[in-house]
Amino acid sequence: MAGHIKAIPTLIEPGVRFFEGALPRRVRSFREFAEEEFVLPAGPRKGSRYICDFMPFSREILDEFSRGRFQEYWGSGPAQASKTLHFYVIPSLYHLFELDEDVIMGAPVSQMAKAAYLQRLLPAIQRTRYAKLLPDKGGGSRGGVSDLIQFGNGASIRFLGAGGGDQQIASYTARVVVATEIDKMDTPGKVSREADPVTKLKARTKAFGAAARFYGECTMSTKEGRIWREVVELGTDSRVLLPCIHCGDWIWPERSGLVGWQEAPDEMEARRGARFQCPTCGKLWTERDRLGSLKNPRVVARGQMVTREGAVEGPLPPTTAWGFRWNAMASPLTSIEAIAAEEWRAEQSGTDEDQKGVVQFVWAEAWEKKLEDLVRPDAATILRKIVRLERGVIPDGTLKMTLGIDVGSYVIWWSLVAWRAEARGHVVDFGAIDVPATRGQKDPVAVLNALRTFRDTTVKPGWGGRQPDMTLIDAGYEQEVVYTFVKESGEPRWLACRGFGTNSRNGIWKAGAAVKPTEVRESGNEWRVILQPAGVRLVAVHADHFKALVHDGFGAPEGAPGSLTLFHGDPRTDAHLRQFARQIVAEEREYIETAGKERKLVWVVKSKQNHWLDCQTYARCAAEILGIRLAAVPTRPRPVRVIRYDETVRRIRTKY
Repeated sequence: MAGHIKAIPTLIEPGVRFFEGALPRRVRSFREFAEEEFVLPAGPRKGSRYICDFMPFSREILDEFSRGRFQEYWGSGPAQASKTLHFYVIPSLYHLFELDEDVIMGAPVSQMAKAAYLQRLLPAIQRTRYAKLLPDKGGGSRGGVSDLIQFGNGASIRFLGAGGGDQQIASYTARVVVATEIDKMDTPGKVSREADPVTKLKARTKAFGAAARFYGECTMSTKEGRIWREVVELGTDSRVLLPCIHCGDWIWPERSGLVGWQEAPDEMEARRGARFQCPTCGKLWTERDRLGSLKNPRVVARGQMVTREGAVEGPLPPTTAWGFRWNAMASPLTSIEAIAAEEWRAEQSGTDEDQKGVVQFVWAEAWEKKLEDLVRPDAATILRKIVRLERGVIPDGTLKMTLGIDVGSYVIWWSLVAWRAEARGHVVDFGAIDVPATRGQKDPVAVLNALRTFRDTTVKPGWGGRQPDMTLIDAGYEQEVVYTFVKESGEPRWLACRGFGTNSRNGIWKAGAAVKPTEVRESGNEWRVILQPAGVRLVAVHADHFKALVHDGFGAPEGAPGSLTLFHGDPRTDAHLRQFARQIVAEEREYIETAGKERKLVWVVKSKQNHWLDCQTYARCAAEILGIRLAAVPTRPRPVRVIRYDETVRRIRTKY
């Protein structure tokens, strides 16, 4: 009887290990590597294992890395939204420890590359089993960082900075380069006679041909910046599209779709009222709707389409660079409320810097300074806006009429404007009323009587029988007189107002302490209604804002949205027309630049004879109060759908 042979584990296990070592190691994909090895070293999910399900579009990022269809991979997204993790940390770890190959880490200066290693990469390594490969002596040991770090598996990191000389960058070659803060190293340094640092970094991989890999990430700066050029212009410009839960269309959620916060009086109300409006069906998304759409995103390159069934169709652009970007609407790390709060704070500050921060750090778009705001019309420009309508004639299609009055102690100035659709205004009439002086001294009673006479003999009969829908009267000089007059004339058709300029220190306009408000009754776009102790409602007007709309209106082509025209007359014989034109341009906008500080927009007074400009400013504010706006926030969304039916495949496509 044959005896049973008992296996001895101590003899078999070395043999198994021998054969395992002889077999080629299966190289995992980027996604497999990240989900099996990576533990988040920082942030709100610190200590959690990395999973693509948390941010579903990250699957496409890692899968695209694994497909190897491109040589360069460029990424840009909102601040604190994992762009460094996906385009810097994970690629570095993968090439160092899954493929055991050298990596060049580039940054504007080598110290920044080293800091990125210490702050982002080293903590990640320390949470993996590859911590045992960290050097225990020499460069990189005991928390130090030298120009070269050699790991226990033979792979190394070389730190290169854009500020170094050409020989420093040219002296090292590797198949893989990862780079951060791309836009800060887009021009040659002072010591360089060669190309810009990014191009020189990419040249370090040239010997590897099509096998070379370059990963770069940065926040969007401007359209002249390198990351915009590489992602949008030279790359595939791949974006995250989300499905609308109402209509099923696939949309790129843009800034213009965030509504409901613009008229909020405070940040909390902006948060509560914020919604995202689908550009196709016009229906509003709640935060729950947005989170639902995040579970099923699509990544679509320039020229590609998404079918109604969610299939991405169309060829990729012919390029070797994969450019990818997403905005805060696609990030589970924020919310519609938080985005609206950012927008509200930037709007309240009024500074370019805050607006730039929202555009770049929330919406991942390039900042563009709107220089067209600096329209500087001259008197000839104003007079060229004279049309064929005679003085006092109201244009067809007029929706509202507003009257602005500037009260002085000796002269009362006024201007009447008719408003049509798209905030197109027409100056129907203007004038000046002389106030009799008593023994050469100003007389408040005379001012009040002049206002009453103007109201009863001119305004009440109207122009063609039509009265202004709202009149704003400047209470800056004769406050008590104006308060008395509006109370007896009847609010809200007649309202007192005061103009306030933009604070030169921080860009915020305020209804100043001189107003002494007791209660804010209503607020809107650049205006506030404040109840005064006298029981009168005072409209605090952001004068700089509405003066700009007046200048922009006279500078715009006739018929354009926001444009302004002037009643018919011959300026060669009508001195009042010439005087009106001169007063409209008595102030102009200029930029003031101070070294080390943000450029500021200010109004420069060229002449104190600017009364009709003030009248136009108040008339424009009154129109805003009545709802005459260039871009109104929709209260009842209208369905707008643009689709194309493709006969070849018999399905509706949404074009990106």
